[in-house]
Amino acid sequence: MRRKIISSWESVFTGKTTLALVLVIFFGVLFSASTASSFEDCGTLIQGVECVLFDSDNFGLYKLTNLDGFSVGDRVLVKGQLNPTCNTVCLQGDGCIENNTIEVCTPQACCFRGGGCAMMDPLSCIYQATGTPGGPGTACLGDINGDGTDDACLRPCMPAPSGMVAWWPFDETAGPVANDVVLYNNAGTYMAPPFNQLPVPEPGKVHNALCLGGHSFVQVPDHGELNFGLGDFSIDAWIKFSAQPPLGFMPIVDKRCPGAVDIPYGYIFYVNDGKLSFFMSNDPAFPPGQVIQGEETGPFTWVAGTWYHVAVTVRRGSTTGGTLFRNGIPLFPFFDTTPPSNADNPCDLIIASHNQFRLPVTAFFNGCIDELEIFKRALLQSEIQDIFNAGSAGKCKSKSIPTLSQWGLIIFGLLLFGTIVWYLRRRKLAPATISLFLLVFALSFYFSSTL
Repeated sequence: MRRKIISSWESVFTGKTTLALVLVIFFGVLFSASTASSFEDCGTLIQGVECVLFDSDNFGLYKLTNLDGFSVGDRVLVKGQLNPTCNTVCLQGDGCIENNTIEVCTPQACCFRGGGCAMMDPLSCIYQATGTPGGPGTACLGDINGDGTDDACLRPCMPAPSGMVAWWPFDETAGPVANDVVLYNNAGTYMAPPFNQLPVPEPGKVHNALCLGGHSFVQVPDHGELNFGLGDFSIDAWIKFSAQPPLGFMPIVDKRCPGAVDIPYGYIFYVNDGKLSFFMSNDPAFPPGQVIQGEETGPFTWVAGTWYHVAVTVRRGSTTGGTLFRNGIPLFPFFDTTPPSNADNPCDLIIASHNQFRLPVTAFFNGCIDELEIFKRALLQSEIQDIFNAGSAGKCKSKSIPTLSQWGLIIFGLLLFGTIVWYLRRRKLAPATISLFLLVFALSFYFSSTL
């Protein structure tokens, strides 16, 4: 009996069995690499519940693998690999910065307040070379970082709020497609009936924008991400008018279908004779009267050529659940969202014009639109204010290579686990051998997230 056990353990290190063991370890290391992305940022070391943590200037709290003599309160620049799924003893934080280097924060990397840049202000500005003395920037002009050129103080980008299901940044330098850069790509196509003058990409509020000249639009095919059912939602964008005052009916985004007696159902966010407005109505199969709509009181004096941030949020079930915003400020009156209006529809989403069920096309947005976004939740006023405050820095777009999600990792691991068990049982190995393989697999999978 003793010899059989020894023989079964010896079989672990023979032939194809050894290859399977190597594959288990290889996939464990592969999973570890797939969950990490490069990281570089300034921040402050703070005392956490169980250990020292790095408080990043661009939002996030992380455990470092190397403090290199620095202590709580120090301003440091950290470079390494961000692993958001690591296991730590800190009981808090947003992940780990692994294999990190750490050094003193210097003007080349850190953020400072304007007017001489003598005071730390993580949300104020970052250095970028302008190349021209007295060039663009809000403050800190002069060769602060010592690279031989003037520096401009510019705000850093802000993390995008959660719940975003569509984002058209309009950063393309040429048409005819405007891409959606989150989740499913609800790409839109430039359209220009009846004048055959397509939208034109131009410098915008954040990078590029789409300028439409009052005679073109973008058509986006229907998709489930663009319908809200009975749920909360938000829409926001930067807009700039070509004429002052902006008279007439100017849609920003319209997703409606024709209803009974030419009464459309769906939703539309627009400006009407200078007043920011929103309208949505239920599917015609539902009882009439289920309409949600809001309009600011009195026309606003829009200045031609000036960028404005506009937004609408709908929080269902409240007599004051609907809010329009301009430049981060809520506009009165709030509007009623208690009607159970389900605006889902199969029609396309139209940017800068009304939906094309009503011909000929007569309503266009006369100006430019930038950073159009849709969220399947009602954003907080503070979040909308943050988007406005970020200004030309905009929202951060992830530069890391997409990795397996945690669920994808678990599913893949279970499939690999099942394959190994099937292989070992087919080899008719002893239970002790199978147990050893499973132990090695479990340990490698666990430690892959903590290396």
